[in-house]
Amino acid sequence: MTGVVPRISRALLAALCALALACASGQHHRGTRLAHDPNVITADEISGINAMTAYDVVKRLRPQFLVSRGPTSIADPRPTTPVVYLDGIRYGDVSTLVGIEASRVASIRYISGPEAQQRFGSDNVGGAILVATKQ
Repeated sequence: MTGVVPRISRALLAALCALALACASGQHHRGTRLAHDPNVITADEISGINAMTAYDVVKRLRPQFLVSRGPTSIADPRPTTPVVYLDGIRYGDVSTLVGIEASRVASIRYISGPEAQQRFGSDNVGGAILVATKQ
């Protein structure tokens, strides 16, 4: 009976080692790919859809960028929406995305309210949509 236990233990150890190696090789493979950033729309993504304006691009690929963040205080119950910046310059509210041709866009990035306030000032509580055009 004592000879059975070491065989089971060796078999279990071998199986665990094989499993660990399989998991490790899977992690290595995933680590070599670029991570998808849900807050960025790339030129490759834009070229893969039929869109006329930056608004169309955002609406199709990341509609959550356009959603109101709700009121930020009891004193000011108005909902907040992101402010659009075109090549680093304030461009307007989300409706101004309609005036930007999709073919000119290199990337579109959403940044949260706190980050937008830190970067652009206190009137960006709803976040910011940063549009970078092709140069």
